[in-house]
Amino acid sequence: MYTMSMNGAYIIVNKSQNKPSIETILKLTSGHDYNFHNRPEDNPDLISIDLEEDKKSIGIAVVKQAIKFLAERPFQEKNRILFIFNADKLTDEAQNSLLKTLEEPPEQALIFLISRSTGALLDTINSRCRKLVFRDDTNVSKPDTENNILNMSVGERLALAEELAKEDKQTIINYLNNLALELINTKEIQNSRVLAKKLEKISNRIIDLDNTNVTARLALEELFMNI
Repeated sequence: MYTMSMNGAYIIVNKSQNKPSIETILKLTSGHDYNFHNRPEDNPDLISIDLEEDKKSIGIAVVKQAIKFLAERPFQEKNRILFIFNADKLTDEAQNSLLKTLEEPPEQALIFLISRSTGALLDTINSRCRKLVFRDDTNVSKPDTENNILNMSVGERLALAEELAKEDKQTIINYLNNLALELINTKEIQNSRVLAKKLEKISNRIIDLDNTNVTARLALEELFMNI
């Protein structure tokens, strides 16, 4: 039985080459598996929006329909749930139409914006959503930067720092937390003192990013060059 009781809005930053499933996103945000009364594609309390093949953007009309959907009471689930895949393709007009709903979502509403980055979304959208990062660790074709960073060249590390610095602060912090977990589990670090020093450097950068006005790119370059 589906018993979700969350509400609010999330930005899921998709760092995978694959499109995450609805079930995977729900597990990522709640830590649990959920069984719907119906399959997601047949569920009257769930709507999924994606970029159409012949379109370059997601417009305001479909978003307004979704907002109306969220305002209605759930038919059989605990929540009315909206997924917008490729949310980075939302027009500015479509994003602005979401602002009021994101700021004061209906009590039973859950909203998920799945985007390649937060930078493509308006600051007003970012400020109203919780953020999580999705990485498909089972996708062997995806470059696993966390595991490979120890073997990266200087140029590759600087390029990684430059790319990551384009993200918002919380996304960077999430990335560094995941990096610390990967280092703990990697077989390449056998010396516990060496590992402790690397983890301390990551922790210090997280504290700097969270509590000071340090430039993200410089902080990441310093970390990646010395880890």
